[in-house]
Amino acid sequence: MTKNCTFEPCKMNIQELADDINKNHPEYVGAKLISTYLIQDAERWERGKKACFKEDLKKACSGEGLMEFGKHFAYIKFYIDKSKEIRPLVVGKTNYERPDVIFDKIDDGRCARRFLCENNLEWHMTEILVVPARNRAEAYKIEGELKKTYGLLSS
Repeated sequence: MTKNCTFEPCKMNIQELADDINKNHPEYVGAKLISTYLIQDAERWERGKKACFKEDLKKACSGEGLMEFGKHFAYIKFYIDKSKEIRPLVVGKTNYERPDVIFDKIDDGRCARRFLCENNLEWHMTEILVVPARNRAEAYKIEGELKKTYGLLSS
């Protein structure tokens, strides 16, 4: 069965989205852009870089003012549109111990990958937006709220 993938992409760019979340959603304490340590269009992390990414995720989830937060977080991945603007596309949730933030374009029926393939677009692979959560349930809740508020697709 084919999923209905009709949606209207968010018009904000990467910085506008980060600013909007921090300005209009104070409940998302610690939301920020972080580097993935990936080189754009790389098939995998260079030696030692995934460990750096995981360490930065841990810091993002347990930094100053976040002592009550756990290892889980919601995240937003971005794509590069036809005019080379970086725009939000996908919201997901994971944890910093085993983050499953993947940038493949295999059209497996998921809407984001189909959108990228059908429109000949690419992931923006060098950074994601992280929203720390107190636990897995809260990460799911934040994921749903971000999806609804910004018109994003599920990971």
